[in-house]
Amino acid sequence: MPIQKRDLSFLYPLMLGAIAFFVIVGFDPLNPVNAGWILGRLDPTQHYLGWLFYRNSEWAFPIGLNPSFGQDISSSIVYSDSIPLLAIPFKILGPLLPERFHYFGIWLFACFLLQAWMSWKILSLYSKSLVLKLLGCGLFLFFPPMLWRINTPAGGHSALVGHFLILWALYLILRPPQSKRTLLWVLLLSISALTHFYLFAIVALLWLTDLLNHCHIQSDISMKQAFLEISMALLCILLLSWQAGYFAISASLNNDRGYGFYGMNVLGLIDSQGWSYILKSQTKSSSWGEGFSYLGFGVLIAGLATLITLVKKSSNNTNVLKTFLKKHRYLGMLIILLSLFAIGNRVGIGDISLTYALPSWALRIADVLRSSARMFWPVQYLLMIAIFAAIVRSYSHKTAVAILAACFLIQAADTSKGWLQNREQLARFQPYDSYAKTLSNGFWMNVPAHYRHLTLIPAVNRPPNWENFAIYAATNHLTTDAVHMARIDLVKQEQSNSKLNQQIDTGSFDLDTLYIVENRFVIAALATAPDNTAIAKIDTFNVIAPDWNACSTCPPIDPTLILPRDRYASKLGETISFATTSPTRTYYLRQGWSWSEDWGTWSDGGSAALNFSWPTGKAKSLTLKFDTFVIEGKHPSQEVDVTVNGIAYSKMILNNPNDQQLKIVFTPEMQNAKFLSIEFKVNNPARPADLIPNHPDQRMLGIGVRTAIFQ
Repeated sequence: MPIQKRDLSFLYPLMLGAIAFFVIVGFDPLNPVNAGWILGRLDPTQHYLGWLFYRNSEWAFPIGLNPSFGQDISSSIVYSDSIPLLAIPFKILGPLLPERFHYFGIWLFACFLLQAWMSWKILSLYSKSLVLKLLGCGLFLFFPPMLWRINTPAGGHSALVGHFLILWALYLILRPPQSKRTLLWVLLLSISALTHFYLFAIVALLWLTDLLNHCHIQSDISMKQAFLEISMALLCILLLSWQAGYFAISASLNNDRGYGFYGMNVLGLIDSQGWSYILKSQTKSSSWGEGFSYLGFGVLIAGLATLITLVKKSSNNTNVLKTFLKKHRYLGMLIILLSLFAIGNRVGIGDISLTYALPSWALRIADVLRSSARMFWPVQYLLMIAIFAAIVRSYSHKTAVAILAACFLIQAADTSKGWLQNREQLARFQPYDSYAKTLSNGFWMNVPAHYRHLTLIPAVNRPPNWENFAIYAATNHLTTDAVHMARIDLVKQEQSNSKLNQQIDTGSFDLDTLYIVENRFVIAALATAPDNTAIAKIDTFNVIAPDWNACSTCPPIDPTLILPRDRYASKLGETISFATTSPTRTYYLRQGWSWSEDWGTWSDGGSAALNFSWPTGKAKSLTLKFDTFVIEGKHPSQEVDVTVNGIAYSKMILNNPNDQQLKIVFTPEMQNAKFLSIEFKVNNPARPADLIPNHPDQRMLGIGVRTAIFQ
């Protein structure tokens, strides 16, 4: 009996994927200890540090929790976008791996291989020609929206390069019915959930669409089988999502860039956004670029060739299209819905923008997928599949080869305007330690021997200089709340800041924690900290080091850096200014204030607070001069309740915009406090944008402090 040769044709797309990776990305990112191409960019730094802290932390339950990266506001490996699919198994292997090992370059390489392989599987449904399928794979590999994710303006989105998951879902939809349907879909849904939520959302929608088609249109799956498939999928997805840490937060951080801001432009398919030598951008350049949906000039030429054959063989092609849509009716409906969702309620047509209102409940739901242009990816891939199928069906083999070869070369060459810049940037290398160069004082070398935690106050998502402190903490195996998360629990954040404010106001600092605080907390800390706590300005940062002064093994801090308790105490009769010209104003503006202007500083919101060190002499009163945001006939008055050191002092009803004055006469009870705290509750703040035509100011204004004088 003759020995049958094994079919090794699958190696061809894998080889093509590898070649495309080295051409587009280069060799440097494949080095698993080279973080030079990652650090220094916003999002990749987030992904890398999330993994680094996760790898070095103790196992938690659920296993995806990452308590070292965030402390009280921590969440999980999911919300640092660190690809749980790889983070969890590599954490198991952590003791065997180099200290600065990462898997992001390996993941990118795998994405290229799998992008080629999955596109090969799909194109094999429409052609048996090795050459045609390889040329078609080339178009899928040089797909601009996927390549753009390797190096966005905010840095790379490694997880979102995994477009092969979308192609896998499309293959399961387009292939002839086969066994193991449920197993393959559940496996794909599980892998997608452990990769990125947006990819999971796309795959889940395609799965549900396919299930509906098989139940209601093709009628080859019974309701019982569908119920079992849904039950198995939900069970696996919920279990994996729980363990990965999807449910670690209960409220997400959203802002004014909600649904619609990251929508797709109607001209997105031909809007090169700098990724073509031939086609000019149809819209103004954006630093965000999330709506980038350019197909590539080669794919557009292939689409033109398809349109020509549609005209020549309209009846035949129309019948093929009708047959497909009849068989996949729900997929057709999904294409329409995804297109509308991707465009959003802020419809952009080139540089023209139109907005239509949506109910608030609809916007809250849509905000879950606020980067809506991403939802158009499966539509683009279906369009590319249709183009390939039409070309190989309508032209002779030689003509189809010529068309696809020309289109592939055009696609690769023309998009090089974008990916060559990426390749150059990814090849840049900076030493790991250079990213913490702002922490140059010798003090930082001695911190890890004395503290286990590094805490920034206030606790917020992506605080200033978070990268420097996070890299420093990761290097020295400290936990930290210097983090950047995709989404953050607002309840946890509020609770953490309440606790930290109380520690500042009472001086009850944790002895195993080094604190880095903004200027507005320094006055309270200087007044309340015990004598064994060192407070200093080191490398421009306000450092609170509990128990440092009592530590026999801790080297003394340079005396010129130490902040004495009266550092920000004014003299009697001295004017304290809140204008931009005052270098010390930020120390007095405790909370609830907007940016300073050349005259003073507005409150922003329903409450605001000032704090002062007691002056060097015995003070009897403090006089505040301020303005009020009132507009005659529209917002005639402001009602403000004033509290001094926790004691209700007065209720002001303010009608005049300028030259207001409040004199606070101190009682002995007020003077017993270690520092002076004045809180303003603004009962009816207002936005200039609501009251003044064409005014852009969205702040909620109440009072604007100008000066303060102790007497």
